[in-house]
Amino acid sequence: MKKKIISLILIMALLGAYGRFFVKNQEKKARLHYKEQEETLVNNLIEKYPNQTFVSEKMKHGEIIQFIPQTSEKEPISFYEDTMTKISGELKSTTQDDVKHVLSVEQEPLQDNVEKATFKHQLFTWNKHQEQWEEKQNEAVSSHILESQSHSPLTLGHLFQNQKNLIKVNELIQNDLLHQKKEQSVKAILSLPLLSTEETNFTYDKNHVVINFPENELGLSQYQVDYQDVGDLLNPEYVDSAYIKPATEVDVPVLDTKSVALTFDDGPNDSTTLKILNTLKNENVPATFFMLGTQAERYPNVVKKIADEGHELANHSYNHPDLTTLPAEQVREQIINTQVAIYEASGVLPKYVRPPYGSVNYETAVAIGKPIMNWSVDSLDWKAKDKKKITEDVKTSTHNQGIILMHDIHEQSAEALPDIITELKKQGYQFKTVSELVNQSEPLTVYYSSMDQRELSPS
Repeated sequence: MKKKIISLILIMALLGAYGRFFVKNQEKKARLHYKEQEETLVNNLIEKYPNQTFVSEKMKHGEIIQFIPQTSEKEPISFYEDTMTKISGELKSTTQDDVKHVLSVEQEPLQDNVEKATFKHQLFTWNKHQEQWEEKQNEAVSSHILESQSHSPLTLGHLFQNQKNLIKVNELIQNDLLHQKKEQSVKAILSLPLLSTEETNFTYDKNHVVINFPENELGLSQYQVDYQDVGDLLNPEYVDSAYIKPATEVDVPVLDTKSVALTFDDGPNDSTTLKILNTLKNENVPATFFMLGTQAERYPNVVKKIADEGHELANHSYNHPDLTTLPAEQVREQIINTQVAIYEASGVLPKYVRPPYGSVNYETAVAIGKPIMNWSVDSLDWKAKDKKKITEDVKTSTHNQGIILMHDIHEQSAEALPDIITELKKQGYQFKTVSELVNQSEPLTVYYSSMDQRELSPS
């Protein structure tokens, strides 16, 4: 009996040992099979994405594999690498056991020097029953339009070349919205966010671009700009040449006719401005009035009278600060509030801005978004108390194609004007508005006369 018990114990021990050996052997086979299947999966992926930098990050749970497009020097391209690193960081928090996340990029040429990069995410899981890797997910994570030479995000600066052209695009959009008007306020339209050369929040197409706007008072989320409407602003490197138009040639002023432009700042009011208007009417002379927004709001009837009598309305800021001392948003407020005041009084939107004191730099001019109209002849009427002194100064300093600065808020200016006009007519001068004198004008450019214009550049 004792021998039977011992034999039974030995048999059970042998069976247990064999069972443990069998289980371990099966586990070893399973691990080897798992490893082989894993290597097969990775090798297949490497074959699928040749000439890509292979990056593997094994974690406690699963693995993230990246296939990053390379430069000609076999280095990973920064934009793709940075974007995949960001996606990987988001995936780490969701990774489970026995999964492999595979990140790759699908590149699609759209145009010369333009490509679409779509970041793809594949998810593979291990099927324990069938002992193989299975693709559970294959989806696009994000898409980006890139400049294909640098592989950096395509910007509005790429498409439209420079900030000056983008200001023109802004104006095109605003003019279209003003034409539609509907229920939108003029101020909301003029306050639409400025476009920047660094902007990447848009959708590129072969025949148009859809610009996406941040939240704004107008409630406009996007606007489609057709290339056929802006052919002279486009960069031929990124747009089909069929849409490219030559830039408009600037007409050279005809110098055989002596011409000047009379301009008046700081008004209007209901006294001296009216005297000046009466003189201009009697002499059949046009002028340009650079108005303060506060004054336009206070004297809307005078603003309308100026427009009705054929003179040009222009913007001189809202309350006369040095615009270069203000942040961009406050500069915009100064200009927009004045545009609105003049428009509501007259139905006219001014084309030009004269910054107080003639003070302007590139950053301020970008915020202004209009041609800057300064002067070449300063009457100094604000300082002189004698109308004869004012008349003599203007008479001796006026030159062909010049822009004369006066102020319609001083009594001495109103008194001097008849003599100034008489003297200049004797010298053979014809009088024009600023628009007539300069003819074609550009933003980010300061005009001192029709012959003296200076383009502003970033500091």
